[in-house]
Amino acid sequence: MKLVTRITSIRHLALAAVAAFSFQANAQTATCTTDLNNWNVKAETCTTENQKVVRITFPRALRQAPVSIEVTYSRNAKTGAFNPAWERVANVSGDGIVTKMDQLALRKLVVARGPQSFDPSTLGAIDFVSNFVEPGMRLENIDTRTSSNRSLLKAIASLGYTSICESVGSYREAYFTAKGESFVAAALVGDEATRCRGRCGTSCAQSFQWRNNQYTQECLNHDICKDINGTNMGPCKDEFLKAAIGYAVAPDCQ
Repeated sequence: MKLVTRITSIRHLALAAVAAFSFQANAQTATCTTDLNNWNVKAETCTTENQKVVRITFPRALRQAPVSIEVTYSRNAKTGAFNPAWERVANVSGDGIVTKMDQLALRKLVVARGPQSFDPSTLGAIDFVSNFVEPGMRLENIDTRTSSNRSLLKAIASLGYTSICESVGSYREAYFTAKGESFVAAALVGDEATRCRGRCGTSCAQSFQWRNNQYTQECLNHDICKDINGTNMGPCKDEFLKAAIGYAVAPDCQ
């Protein structure tokens, strides 16, 4: 059963039973639900007229404090639905590091309840945190609305991605920019020896993952950028964001 809290003001938001969410200062009335709350892992969703914020919290365990990640979606003015790709990710509590055990616990809870029973935005946020984020690496705060990268903004607006299902098992060029320079490198797509480069998500598969065979050019670009620069974000941040868009909407390869 979902727990629903009606929030009518910013002050009420701060005092509500669920922790305060990072809505804009002019936030309208919000409805909040607790979607998961087991093993000290919690997923909550707050929805206003134009925004939906999903907060995922992992227990303290060996950390100094629990880790809470917020994923924000905006409503599409043309369709009236919330966009399938998020516009903001923020670490609002703790060190921002999601571990393999965190991800495994979250996936097990979703599978036990049934992915089909979740709101699409909530499931998308859970999917992103449990399957796409690289475990053990600090998650940076990301706000696509502040990006100056025109190609990224275009990709966000169009939910653009390039499927490369036909390239699995063969070499394909990856493209990325880092520190003001452009790079091109050939990579073998979908090879287990190199952690299935081009697949959207961590390595070749995760247990209990409900989408596990998406291959896109954007995910390949990010994989190779990360290989060369040694970081998931940093100089590969734009590639990460473009790859995340494809992960949100690209179909599995058959």
